[in-house]
Amino acid sequence: MTAKMTAKFSRLTVLCSKITLTTLILATASPFAFAQGILYPRSDVRIQPFFVKSVRVTTVINDSLAETTVEQTFVNDSSAEQEGTYLFPLPDGATVTSFSLRAGDRVMEAKVLSKEEARAVYESIVRRRKDPALLEYIDRGLFRSSVFPIPAHGERALTLKYAEVLKLDGGLKRFTYPLTTGRFSSRPVVSSSVNVRLRTTSPLKSVYSPTHDVSVRRTSDQEASASWEGTGEIPDRDFLLYFSTSSDDVGLSLITYPTGIEGGYFMLIAAPRFNVPKDKILPKQVVFVLDRTGSMQSNGKIKQAKNTLKYCLDSLNTNDRFNVLTFNESVDFLNRSLMPANHDNVEKAQRFVRDVDASGGTNIDEALKASTGQLKPENGSQKMIVFLTDGLPTVGETNVETILHNVTMMNRGDKVVSTSKTVLRDAAGVGARIFCFGVGYDVNVPFLDRLADETHAQADFVRPEENIESIVSSFYAKISSPILTNVKLEFDGIDAYDIYPKTMPDLFKGGQLMVTGRYRGTAPGTVRLTGSAQGQSAAYKLPNAFGENCARSSLISRIWATRKIGYLLDQIRLKSNQEVIDEVVRLSKEYGIITPYTSYLADDRQDLAVRAASGPAVLGSTTYELDNTRLFRLGEEARREVSDLRLRDEKSSVGAEATGRALNSLGYQNANRAPAGTQGGFGGMAGDRFSGGEGRGGYALDYGRADVMLRKKDNGVSGPADKPAYQQVQDAARVQAVAGRVFYRRNNVWFDNNYPSGQRVIKIQALSDAHFQLLKARPDFGKYAAVGDEVLVSLGKVSVQIGKEGKEKLTEAELKELTAR
Repeated sequence: MTAKMTAKFSRLTVLCSKITLTTLILATASPFAFAQGILYPRSDVRIQPFFVKSVRVTTVINDSLAETTVEQTFVNDSSAEQEGTYLFPLPDGATVTSFSLRAGDRVMEAKVLSKEEARAVYESIVRRRKDPALLEYIDRGLFRSSVFPIPAHGERALTLKYAEVLKLDGGLKRFTYPLTTGRFSSRPVVSSSVNVRLRTTSPLKSVYSPTHDVSVRRTSDQEASASWEGTGEIPDRDFLLYFSTSSDDVGLSLITYPTGIEGGYFMLIAAPRFNVPKDKILPKQVVFVLDRTGSMQSNGKIKQAKNTLKYCLDSLNTNDRFNVLTFNESVDFLNRSLMPANHDNVEKAQRFVRDVDASGGTNIDEALKASTGQLKPENGSQKMIVFLTDGLPTVGETNVETILHNVTMMNRGDKVVSTSKTVLRDAAGVGARIFCFGVGYDVNVPFLDRLADETHAQADFVRPEENIESIVSSFYAKISSPILTNVKLEFDGIDAYDIYPKTMPDLFKGGQLMVTGRYRGTAPGTVRLTGSAQGQSAAYKLPNAFGENCARSSLISRIWATRKIGYLLDQIRLKSNQEVIDEVVRLSKEYGIITPYTSYLADDRQDLAVRAASGPAVLGSTTYELDNTRLFRLGEEARREVSDLRLRDEKSSVGAEATGRALNSLGYQNANRAPAGTQGGFGGMAGDRFSGGEGRGGYALDYGRADVMLRKKDNGVSGPADKPAYQQVQDAARVQAVAGRVFYRRNNVWFDNNYPSGQRVIKIQALSDAHFQLLKARPDFGKYAAVGDEVLVSLGKVSVQIGKEGKEKLTEAELKELTAR
């Protein structure tokens, strides 16, 4: 993920042991910070001369033994030769096995420091550099080495190797790498990568990172790899990877985040084995339906769509039956009924697809009735329709409600039609899944959404500039081998609620089902995953779940909140409701997640959640000063433009805005990583196609429109004129999520969102003896102290504020009050 660096800090910042997604252009000295290791100049110069050119992390995990190699290249950006000291905060229990620097035959002094020795080093650097960022690692060991002179504008490559034994955490093994070592960096790392190779004795099941968009590749039941790469980035969190093993066909894993006696949050991961026997893969009845209307000729869409079908046909399993239909005003069939997916029939289908031409109007009703009529109401097979269209219904039946009704009635079997919602069912449960792909902007987005949702499938949308083949082919690869259908979750001994997704998708070979929710109670319970396999019921059980030994992560709460926001955004898209918008705003503020309806702005009186749906009217014409760097003011005309545009877009079912909103809510709903810890955007948590505010699915830039730009001469706005009004406000915000807490910056102070107004506050002078007294008594406070120069943290019955003014020493009574649990 890449963040645009826009704000400025007015004070000296320094190297630290964590890279956080924050924005800065230093007004005075500009010391640079680095990923993984830290390189300080030996002399006490004001300007830090080094930056990181590349970081490469390679880890090999054999069952519980993890061996990590870190390769870093540092560049001396100054015009003079520089010496330095290299520091690397060690994970708990890690043992350094080797260290090298390519500098001829010279040998460097290197030493591993205990936690006590490391604390003295951390404290010394923090006091001297006047920056708290290094405090996050105040309770860690340390590797330290001298670094021989680096020539002016030259570079040095360092290699560090260390080993550690991973602990079993509630049935999961957890690997953490301290990736974030540039909290206040003025320059991103040029290139960075993390590659993890897994080898286990028992069969691997789930492989999951709640922090990074890793690419997971499985090579056998006992081997897999997970990789992440970044270019010109400042990652905002440590790298975290969970993996589990199980001899079951489907392995279940649970990660929780308890919040007290009231319960907490959970994520359940269901992962099938890699080498699934052929008799365990459900046979499919699949109909591919291709829009061949005239509009598909533009931008090479028909060629891409034909290549897509070629890939899908080549991916059919030998026990599948299939057909291909194309349509414009009428429907053309490859065959009048489903055919076995043997070599000859697949070749016949390939020739049929190659001969497709695009012309004519769009008879969606006839195409859907024809495709559902191909499927047979029999148990033990998965029924799918893959439907590609780039237009609205223009021929035949054009009323979407009637089309939906017709699809229901044609999807024969033991079917029922609900009075409140169309439901497609056969004797085994939900009938044909209709996976919809809307190509371009001339599609009825809500119609395709409903068509997919009501058949427990999914709709996706391909923008004109995107490649149909890559998107649809990638999706089909994930659903080509179904294992378990009609999936249900049952909880015994625990009260689980507010679960997302609301409807359980099917489980496929090579995939993972991730379910988030909340729970009440603290006693262990049992989770059961049930479904249909080969026409027979199947069940998998996870006993002793939610207990003390369960794996825990505070990230789970924000993933749950992101998914719930996605569900609510979908409800708003279908029927705008002020109560639902209010709930989105509440969740956004409580969990620090930027949404289309919220931006964060702080003044010296209160934190404000700005509702973009009605324009940021709460701001009035007030001028707000943020970090002494930029003034933002919104005039009445700008507010009306933003408000009118949003209200108009919300009523639209066709066009770029409707497609953008659909993709955005889909990105939130499919979130499997926590949002970025700082500065707006939902952080791209659903994979490559939902890459946050700067990529596909990021609402802020999707919604950006030239006709709502703030112009200084027109609206009196001080600031750049190349961003929409609400985004200028959003960019002024700073949000950090740290260890289950959300912090908002207000007048240069980071405020804990848990802080109750009026609570007693003990002020402590930053980097004083009192500050380090508190850190020594409560090492866990270090991660909050590292948020910024001035921080207010709620500690239960009392709060502490670290800043420019306050106590320089604490009495025994004060220390006891601050450290009481």
